Amino acid sequence: MISHLQFADDTLISIDASVEKVQRLFIILDIFETLTGMKLNLEKSTMISVGADNIVDLLAKELGCKTEKLLFKYLGLLIGALSRSISVWDVVLERMELKLSSWKKKFLNKAVDGKKKTAWVSWKKVCVSKSNGGLVLKILRNTNKTLLIKWVWRYSKTKTALWRRIIQQKQKVNEDVALPTEDNSAQGRSLWRNVSNLVPEIQHHISFKLNNGRGIRFWYDKWCGRGVLKDRFPVIFKAVKDKQMVVAGAVKEGRWFCIFRKSHLNANEKLE
Repeated sequence: MISHLQFADDTLISIDASVEKVQRLFIILDIFETLTGMKLNLEKSTMISVGADNIVDLLAKELGCKTEKLLFKYLGLLIGALSRSISVWDVVLERMELKLSSWKKKFLNKAVDGKKKTAWVSWKKVCVSKSNGGLVLKILRNTNKTLLIKWVWRYSKTKTALWRRIIQQKQKVNEDVALPTEDNSAQGRSLWRNVSNLVPEIQHHISFKLNNGRGIRFWYDKWCGRGVLKDRFPVIFKAVKDKQMVVAGAVKEGRWFCIFRKSHLNANEKLE
């Protein structure tokens, strides 16, 4: 369970909506003041209800702070709104437009007052380095893809990070596996899905060193010279029951152990 998060000079505390929990929090904060000598200004603090609107005012009085309800703004974004809603990002777009000077807006949009304008320099030329006559502007699609791939790298390297454990618990995946599991469910979490669904593309450019085999998926990861096994043996892969099995569980004493979804394989499955 996540009890608190910290960002810059803010501390976000999550507790159950009960008088007992709030009283315990007040005692903890009081002890913190005594030990550190720091004075907490609860009047500037805010209690926000998540499904407990009927009791939030009472709890706020116990703690001596203000109350707010969803939706509310934090760091310029609406908290509690659907991330898939386009209107949520209108504020971000407006702020970006204000920061761009008028000449930059005209240049990037290649238009004035909504009318198309002749482009004197090609977009590809603008994006190259200054030494080659460009302005070093980034191609946003490629930049976004690079940043998403960087999260895959972070996932594989920071195995004890809190955010990684949260994702594993939500997706119910093996904690030892190095790479994220692709999210193909109909109700997949859209933000993380953009990251995890890049893993198959990354597989063509990486390889694994086989140690104990607990962090490498037998079918999905490129751990042997034959490439990704699910692509080389699609018929057998379809018949396998546990498609997320790791190498350590699939190969024992040099032999392959696998459980199929049905007791008898058809001719194509046996042939492959």
